Formats: sequence, C-alpha cells, structure tokens
Amino acid sequence: MNNQSFPYSFEPQANASPAEDLGFGNKIGQDVRRLINRDGSFNVRRSGAGWRSIHPYQLLISLSWGKFLLVVTLFFMLVNALFAAAYLAVGIEHLAGTSGPEASWIDHFGEAFYFSVQTFSTVGYGAIAPRGHMANLLASFEALIGLLGFALATGVAFGRFSRPSAKINFSPHAVIAPYQDINAFEFRVVNERKNQLIGLEVQVVLSCSHWDGSMWVQKFYPIELERSKVTLFSRS
Repeated sequence: MNNQSFPYSFEPQANASPAEDLGFGNKIGQDVRRLINRDGSFNVRRSGAGWRSIHPYQLLISLSWGKFLLVVTLFFMLVNALFAAAYLAVGIEHLAGTSGPEASWIDHFGEAFYFSVQTFSTVGYGAIAPRGHMANLLASFEALIGLLGFALATGVAFGRFSRPSAKINFSPHAVIAPYQDINAFEFRVVNERKNQLIGLEVQVVLSCSHWDGSMWVQKFYPIELERSKVTLFSRS
C-alpha cells in the first residue's frame, strides 16, 4: 500500500540496512532499536497524520509524569498570564488594593497575575478585589474556568494513577537446548509486581529478512508454543 492511499507513514527511529531492520529486532544491527519497548509502548514515529490524530486525553495519559507536570504547570502559568493581561486591559484601577499609578507596568502586571492565581485557584486572600462590572465579570469567568480546569486536571491525574500496567521481565538470554525429544527455543518470563495477572496469553513471532532477488522482504512467522496461556501468572 503506497503513501497516496494510506495517510500514515511509519519511520524507524534509527538508521539500519534493510537486512538488519527486522521490525521486532532488539540488537540485530548496531543502530536498530526495538519496535516494542520494554514498557509496552511502540517505538514508532508517526508522520503525515496531522493534528486530527492527536487526542488530548490520550496524550496526557501517555505522557511521562515529568512531562505531564510540566504541561500542567505551563498551562496554569499561561492561563493566569492571559487573565492578568485582560485585567490590565480593563484597567488596573479596577482592582482595589493594587499600587498607585506611580508603580511600573511590571509591578501592575505582577499584581494582576497574583490576583489571577488567587481567583483561578479560588484561594482569594482578599488583599486585591475586583471593582466594577467588567472586572467582576472577568473574575467570575476566571473562577468558572479555574473550577473546570482543576476538575479536568484531577480527572486526568486519577486516570494516570488508576491505569493498570504490568511489569513483566524477560530472561536476558533465550536458548536453544534439548527438550524431551527435540531442540526447543526456551526463555523465561516473570511478573515483577505483586499484582495478580489472570488469563495471561503469550504470542511469539519470528521476524526474518529474505532477499527475493531484487529487494529485502520482511517475513513474520508465528511460532507455536507448548504453553501459550496460563490461568494464574504468579510465578515464572
């Protein structure tokens, strides 16, 4: 399927020759990376999809905790900076308790920003208060945005905490060794957490590159396992 009929294109995240890039490889080539990371995420870059493929909730759920906290902090600072600019546009004199006209623009912006933070978070120390219809209307709208914003942030944070995740570790080496009357491909897996995994199913796929005379072609072969499913995965 060419790129004209398919809107997505997938690119490997490292330079590798077609013979070395097996799709699911780990250390086939020097620069080849895993298609599936150890945490279960896909090591794939997507291009050509556009902004329509971005889902805000899914993006916030899948971000690391550091990036998630950074996004929340930047959003909090940006919203309060915009409301501070709106208070200055209405007029700093409509905020009772601020410095007089002799103060600099930076001082006025700081006072409007901190008042916005207090309003957005519904803290409201009372040192600065809106005065007039426009300032009160703007403060009321900001309080509404703050309540909705904190509710959404709390919901996303709860979704991140409550999202189930498995911590399955594989043996560092797989072996081909005698087993009963045959030679078997053997490896071990273990559940590193104390949670209970029920109905665990395993699929193993062999990835190979074949030269068909004109180009390298990737082939994937499902491997039949002696035991592909266990009811309780409490031991290795």
